[in-house]
Amino acid sequence: MKINHICLSLFILLSIFTIGICRSDDADCVYTVYVRTGSILKAGTDSNITLTLYDAYGYGFRIKNLEAWGGLMGPGYNYFERGNLDIFSGRGPCFNGPVCALNLTSDGTGKHHGWYCNYVEVTITGAHQQCAQTLFTVEQWLATDTKPYELTAIRNSCLSDDKKWMIDGIIYRDLKRENILIWEDGHIMLTGFDLCFDTDVSPKLENRTNIKVVFRGKYSCFSDRRQQREERITRFIVEMSTAFSRSCVETHEHLAPELISGNGHGNGVD
Repeated sequence: MKINHICLSLFILLSIFTIGICRSDDADCVYTVYVRTGSILKAGTDSNITLTLYDAYGYGFRIKNLEAWGGLMGPGYNYFERGNLDIFSGRGPCFNGPVCALNLTSDGTGKHHGWYCNYVEVTITGAHQQCAQTLFTVEQWLATDTKPYELTAIRNSCLSDDKKWMIDGIIYRDLKRENILIWEDGHIMLTGFDLCFDTDVSPKLENRTNIKVVFRGKYSCFSDRRQQREERITRFIVEMSTAFSRSCVETHEHLAPELISGNGHGNGVD
């Protein structure tokens, strides 16, 4: 029997992307980064701050030390102090699309490691390219002694309203933000169920007749003015309840028991 491969749910563990050059080996674009430190008590830090930017295609650009890379505030200036708006600028690779995700990491060094960041704004421009500007609202402590007790803040706005994300020409649908993981080394991991559907059942058009009861004229206790009307309805059925997948159905650390047993899985598992 011919096996049909039906792409139903592009939603599986995927860890294939690394930090790299987006278009060429040359630093063709100019980045300007604005970082606002909070004005609350002890918001400033002496730590080194690393910034990694991503576009919706999964490409990234890492700035290991913002101050060393492109601090513009002059010699002797203390960056990331309470209430500061610090500006950094430097060259880097051009992205294939707007920047839409950020990884902001502190190395936790210095006399006072804790840091509260309000926001990061990134502007990218290059020859023959439109200027792209993205604002990331952070509003988080990067500290080990204050909630959320993390030295990294990740902000991801790559998903559109219809939960689509395109990577290397593949559109991943129905993604949830909590299923997109950005590692400190730059890898992007998508976790979830079912990349493709491997089944013997084919999609089909289903025709059925629907009978509707309508009333003609005014309702009367002495006469039945009801009339039956038939409607022919055609539906395109892709994921049938009788179709069971034998493809790799998994999350990051879990295989569906139905797959391990060889029985496949269907709508009941989803």
